[in-house]
Amino acid sequence: MCAIILLIISIAYNMAIVLAPGQAFTFSNIRQETGYTWSVSVSPPEFSLLTSYFYQIATDTPDKTESRLICYENGKALGPAHANHDEIQNIGKGRYSHWYRRILFSTSDNSDPKNNGRIYTARFAYTAKAWVYWVAGGSLLLGIALLFIDRVKLLFGRKAKSV
Repeated sequence: MCAIILLIISIAYNMAIVLAPGQAFTFSNIRQETGYTWSVSVSPPEFSLLTSYFYQIATDTPDKTESRLICYENGKALGPAHANHDEIQNIGKGRYSHWYRRILFSTSDNSDPKNNGRIYTARFAYTAKAWVYWVAGGSLLLGIALLFIDRVKLLFGRKAKSV
């Protein structure tokens, strides 16, 4: 019975990983940086306590996590994403990077996003926190091990009784 409960927990955690929610938000408080770079703070709506316990928003950081955020200009995806900050500054042309709690971006034509009349939005998906993966994997392995042990006990228990 314990093994079945652990397998159910494992399935629930794995579903939490796969079915991570997403959000969309419109850029506000756009600030000019240097060159073609503009920045906006990432403050996703409805990041509830429960959501923040299980999920995080991956960013383009030095530890090689990669953001799943997509920037849009009037509904059309900008890019390339995960751009080097020097390239955003010097080349622009829609490049962007999601860096911690900020998005560094350039418009598709290197114009001023506060005055070009276009709407800038971003859509992102949460990623599960590391501990969720550990719990999901550990409970799955433990559940399988307990089922195996139950079957072995059952198998040897039957042979011992029939002799």
